[in-house]
Amino acid sequence: MRLSSSCLKCILDVRLREVLESGLPDEAKTLAACDLIQYVAEVVRPRPREIITYVASLAFRRVKELVGSDDPYLSYKLRSEEVARRVAELVEGRVEGLSGYERFRALVVASINANSIDPGIASYTFDAAELSELVLRDELAVDDTEEIYRALRRARAVAYLLDNCGESILDKLLIAELRSWGLKVYAVVKGGAYQNDVTVSDALRVGLDEVAELVSTESDFSSLIPGTYSERVEEVLRESDLVVAKGMAHYETLSELELGRPVAFLLRAKCEPVARSLGVGVGENVALLRPQ
Repeated sequence: MRLSSSCLKCILDVRLREVLESGLPDEAKTLAACDLIQYVAEVVRPRPREIITYVASLAFRRVKELVGSDDPYLSYKLRSEEVARRVAELVEGRVEGLSGYERFRALVVASINANSIDPGIASYTFDAAELSELVLRDELAVDDTEEIYRALRRARAVAYLLDNCGESILDKLLIAELRSWGLKVYAVVKGGAYQNDVTVSDALRVGLDEVAELVSTESDFSSLIPGTYSERVEEVLRESDLVVAKGMAHYETLSELELGRPVAFLLRAKCEPVARSLGVGVGENVALLRPQ
């Protein structure tokens, strides 16, 4: 998806909030906010139709520099994981006794529900404590889960692009299911912090390395924007028969690109431009398979 005026407003609103809620003194916040606005203008002015996630990622990198933190959302990540661990027990109870497609679909829906944990959208709010009420709801506005299931059962290897911390604990349940089929799963995570997205250290903290091979982008960009990620990720994409892409940033990016592989987009549409692009309502869940 390409930048629009409403997307630019969202990026600025979120990035300015991050500066203003930081621990900087008030005058420093004002100066940092001015610096950020000027920086984003310099990025956007030459390329006003850039991919949304490119602009958002550079702006967040600037925020980290301005507030003096390599991981401004670390405490949010830890709180989200604490809630998600309890919620995962509910999901495990829900899928106990299920098998085949029905078990797969239940785990997919739970992982998409957990995609609700996202502080990076100006028009969207969600308290991680609400996750226990939400996670077992069986609602998909776009439901390609049967097609995704069949594609995965034929596959030998899959690249699983993770999104948010907390959500990652529900992803772990789904990845473990894929691994039980004999699938090789590559869990692709960030090399540096982008909002509350999963980094290598975050993935290790919740044990994702127990169920998948961790692959770092070696970058703090929010998705696989060409030229911003590691050679190892490129190798993994070539080796994989299918890509599972969690969250809006991966949809915003990969919907503009051809990977040469089918892509299963699993996300909650949390803003109007993404929802409109998918033909769903804001707040609705999507499991969309884009063929090769």
